[in-house]
Amino acid sequence: MSFWPLARRIAEELTAAAGRGPVVDLGAGEGGLSHRLAELGLRTWMVDRRYPPAPGGAVAVAADALRLPWTDGCLGAVVAGNLLRQIPSARRRRWAREMARCLGDQGRLVVLE
Repeated sequence: MSFWPLARRIAEELTAAAGRGPVVDLGAGEGGLSHRLAELGLRTWMVDRRYPPAPGGAVAVAADALRLPWTDGCLGAVVAGNLLRQIPSARRRRWAREMARCLGDQGRLVVLE
């Protein structure tokens, strides 16, 4: 499923959070949503286990969703589309702790499933 129709609405919600750090598209796959968010002016990093080519305006990072390579509180927002269902239920608390660790005090987490 494509989240492209939602990109503008998501961008509106994430603009304030992006002022505090980059927006990470976690589980970005081919980077469709990352590209749309970057087109809308958000500093976007696309993250996937494999190293995807970065579409225009986004930075590609290969990383595991349970062990992100950023310091505590440095991200403005995380968008996870169709990712949570791929994380085994026994590891979802660990994933939530990792999101809380990486997001700043005013950070936003958007989960699209």
